[in-house]
Amino acid sequence: FMYYAPGATHAPLQAPKKWIDSFHGRFDMGWDRYREIVLERQKKLGVVPQDTVLTPRPEGLPAWDSLTPDQKRVYARLMEVFAGFMAQSDHEIGRVVEAIREIGQLDNTLILYIAGDNGASFEGNLTGTTNSMAQINGVPETVGEMLARLDDLGGPHTTPFYPAGWAWAGNTPFQWGKRVGSHLGGTRDPLVVSWPERIKDRGGVRAQFHNVTDIFPTVLEAASVPQPAEVNGTMQQSVDGISMVPTFVAPGAHEERRTQYFEMLGNRAIYRDGWMAAARSGVLPWVYTEKSDLDSQPWELYDLARDYSEANDLAAQNPEKVKELQSLFLEEARKNKVLPLDGRVAGRQHVNPRTHFVFYPGHIRLYDALAPSFVNRSLTMKAELNMEASGGDGVLAAVGGEAGGFSFFVKERRLTFTYNYFKRTVTTIRSEHPLPKGPVAAELRFDYDGGGRGKGGTVSLYVNGVPEGKAHLPQTVPAAFSFEETFNVGEDSASPVGDYESPFPFSGTLRRLIIDLGPKEAGTPKPEPSR
Repeated sequence: FMYYAPGATHAPLQAPKKWIDSFHGRFDMGWDRYREIVLERQKKLGVVPQDTVLTPRPEGLPAWDSLTPDQKRVYARLMEVFAGFMAQSDHEIGRVVEAIREIGQLDNTLILYIAGDNGASFEGNLTGTTNSMAQINGVPETVGEMLARLDDLGGPHTTPFYPAGWAWAGNTPFQWGKRVGSHLGGTRDPLVVSWPERIKDRGGVRAQFHNVTDIFPTVLEAASVPQPAEVNGTMQQSVDGISMVPTFVAPGAHEERRTQYFEMLGNRAIYRDGWMAAARSGVLPWVYTEKSDLDSQPWELYDLARDYSEANDLAAQNPEKVKELQSLFLEEARKNKVLPLDGRVAGRQHVNPRTHFVFYPGHIRLYDALAPSFVNRSLTMKAELNMEASGGDGVLAAVGGEAGGFSFFVKERRLTFTYNYFKRTVTTIRSEHPLPKGPVAAELRFDYDGGGRGKGGTVSLYVNGVPEGKAHLPQTVPAAFSFEETFNVGEDSASPVGDYESPFPFSGTLRRLIIDLGPKEAGTPKPEPSR
């Protein structure tokens, strides 16, 4: 059995240059024309009904012809980067498949390949970016700034993402996309199934409605394994999924799944016997700051048996069907603990409430929600060290990476601090004197200016209580350093924040790291991560 869902084929988009360059010029026609080309291909392949029509461009997304030449050049290159990333992903999966073939097990292997996780993502905003976390933190770039880095896009020193217009195009022929769980563009992804021993019509298409929760029971049935009632002493909850195995040998098999609810960030929908009722939250998926008003959003109604792309809203003609499905949604939402509906984009993620932490070497790869919340507040960080007569360089603590973050480290035996504000300003201070032999208290103090989110502050270094350096940071990260790079003690496990090569482990003795955080500035929710 092999299962792959390349949901990570979104920010940051990175791939070897040869993969990106292989798509040079392939998207110069722009997203409006590209959607027309894609639908033509889909019909030719037979993966959509021949009467499928394109849904209109959502209000707020610009027409390709309205863009400037520089915008078109940058945006087309960002799509080339995405295509190179996706093509390389497919290539690497192909290598795995070929390895299974070489050992003679391909016919006996069930492969389930989902091309995405929940629709192409609008999180690149209307303009795209070379630094995805900067944009999420509300630090946009100009087209000129992106144009200056055109040849670097997709390389190891960028974390780019394409504009929302390309996400809309990536969801052809549907409306909307990722984060809009109410519409098929935000929920419907291609599923490719291969099992040569059981599926004989290579390239065949199945039209039965299924949900990702059906993967688990499908695998169990294929392997002739019963659903476990208990695992390692823990009773298992009921499984809602329905096996897809009957469709493998019978393209016209009866559709077993009659009902499925959807909900994300207040965008919600309910499927029942070919009908889909849907209501959006009212927040555009490329906007992070608007508040939703769920009660004022109209419900839409689509007959999927006759309208594959949800192009024809039938709510006005069928109000009783809408009411029926609204009631069914609430029933399913209660059953699955969806209520109360919450349309917020920011503020839903858990923020660690603690202000005092003690870490030891080996505490590494703590993702944002698990690490201390460093933003918009003062802090002290004290490392208890033991220094030998020579050596003793390396990272004491680091958060984030090359795209943005900070690192507290020792280099050439001097205590050092680097703060990388999304590559726009990089501030580094070093102790005036080398660290002495023996026990050392290496301390970082950051005094936040206050007055709002992302403001500056003064950072000071102390060695055994003696001041050793000071600098003022003009700006700081207002929301989150990274959703991919992590907080680490004793090394910098991913891309380097400071002037060193990762992981740059501390070669002296780090006994422990003590962190104390000041009060958090009011009104500083974290943005919702894209995963």
